[in-house]
Amino acid sequence: MQVVSAAEVIRFRLQAEDELADGESLALNYLVWIPTDKLPQRWALQSAAQADGPYVDDPMADVDSELGEIQAVAQEEARFYRLRSLREGDTAPQINSIERNGGEVILRVEEM
Repeated sequence: MQVVSAAEVIRFRLQAEDELADGESLALNYLVWIPTDKLPQRWALQSAAQADGPYVDDPMADVDSELGEIQAVAQEEARFYRLRSLREGDTAPQINSIERNGGEVILRVEEM
């Protein structure tokens, strides 16, 4: 199985080669595209009302580690953000910019 643009590609060979009456052979192969949500997340966005915490994961944040962009719902009060790595041995990237756009916050990140 190979992950390609958020879809899994599986190749099935469902029927063995059959010899046809004219001496030619026939093999049936099938290619199936199975939509998936996303690639596994590498980071979790955490936020807190104060810089010294406590920080909690934001389960509603849309983390796109491939694009280096995170979208979260904007809160009325000021929030402080940080990233937590979800893979053992990985370090979380640096947040380069935070932009508020209507009802959402967009964070752009860069891996270190």
